[in-house]
Amino acid sequence: GTIYNASLTGLGFVYAFDAVTGKQKWVSPTGSVIYDSSCAAANGTVFVGSVSGVFSALRQSDGGLLWQYQLGPGHLLASPVTDGARVYIANMDGTVAAFRAK
Repeated sequence: GTIYNASLTGLGFVYAFDAVTGKQKWVSPTGSVIYDSSCAAANGTVFVGSVSGVFSALRQSDGGLLWQYQLGPGHLLASPVTDGARVYIANMDGTVAAFRAK
């Protein structure tokens, strides 16, 4: 399996590590500072929110950016959650959004 980690360092990097060996598989810059949001993964996609209100979707296999959505102006400090079909994220102004998890 794979472990995904969002880092506060710089402009918000997401890391993928092999769960058995601990070896880094890939690192992907999102371009937005990630503070408290952890990652959620479903259907080949890794999702993460940022302080600037940007919600990012990365390709699970290599970390390539698939899309970004500006949900702000509220910070995305909560972690996204997924039911496998959709991924949900909330920002600090109370907005909750749902996206297809693909």
